[in-house]
Amino acid sequence: MEAIIVGLGVNYAASLAITFTNKWILTNLPLPSVALVCYHFACTFIALYALQLLGVFAPKHVPAKKILPLSLTFCGSVVLTNLSLKYNTIGTYQVLKCLADPLFIVIQTVFYEKRFSRAIKLTMVPMIAGIVINSANDLMFSKNGTIAALAAVLVTSVYTVWVREKQEELNLTPMQILYYQAPQSCILLLPVLFLELVLSGSEISLSTFIPSDDLTKGMMLVNGLSAFTVNLLTYWIIRHTSVITYATFGKLKLCTTMLIGFIKFNDPLDTYQLFGIILTMLGVFLYTLLKLNIFNHFKMSYSKMINSNHQV
Repeated sequence: MEAIIVGLGVNYAASLAITFTNKWILTNLPLPSVALVCYHFACTFIALYALQLLGVFAPKHVPAKKILPLSLTFCGSVVLTNLSLKYNTIGTYQVLKCLADPLFIVIQTVFYEKRFSRAIKLTMVPMIAGIVINSANDLMFSKNGTIAALAAVLVTSVYTVWVREKQEELNLTPMQILYYQAPQSCILLLPVLFLELVLSGSEISLSTFIPSDDLTKGMMLVNGLSAFTVNLLTYWIIRHTSVITYATFGKLKLCTTMLIGFIKFNDPLDTYQLFGIILTMLGVFLYTLLKLNIFNHFKMSYSKMINSNHQV
């Protein structure tokens, strides 16, 4: 349990770092968003290659076609998520993204015969309701936006479930599976990157991708290391907990990031948004209690106390 808590904490810190550096890089460098994703997976592969040379892990031979479904769904998730962000407001994007939570349960129940208690399912109600309330003032649905968002939710849900299932099916550790999936995904995204450059009409030379000053080099280095850490720990957390736990942790990251922005950077936060955050955090808290079996612990302690009183 201690290892999982540490893993979640490091993942959260790395997520904050990658969010900040992504924003800085995309603001100061004329890079397409897909180029940044390719850079992230290139850094992940380079780091893993160095670790296997140092003997930290041993690569396990796996046919490329076994990893290909995972890589394809990842690339589909990136492209469709970008389309969803393009056609939707942030609030609409967040609300439709919540559909992934029940879809996780449906996919795992129908295709992998996994079962979830009613209590676990009910904790999703305040989590999703909180996100909806928080985003209510920014909802604006359109045909293209809704189609892109629903497609992104479907493909991302399948990818996230496969992150766990493929590790178990192929008997691979997070490092071993990422060692193959990272370069494969990067190569598959290159045609998308080329198309994005052509459609945008951008005149980007090779020098654009090579940082010239120390600040940019530092930001790119931190960004690459953060991407490697987030990618690796995402696989590790999903493997050692569950898809639902990781999705719940994602909502915790979203809420705390908004609160940090409000407290530290004076980002606007209305009363109803604060209520939505509290409601979502309540769902996260209840889910955590259920996973830690706290309710059963209290129930057993109460029963023992009653029995001992009767014996007296």
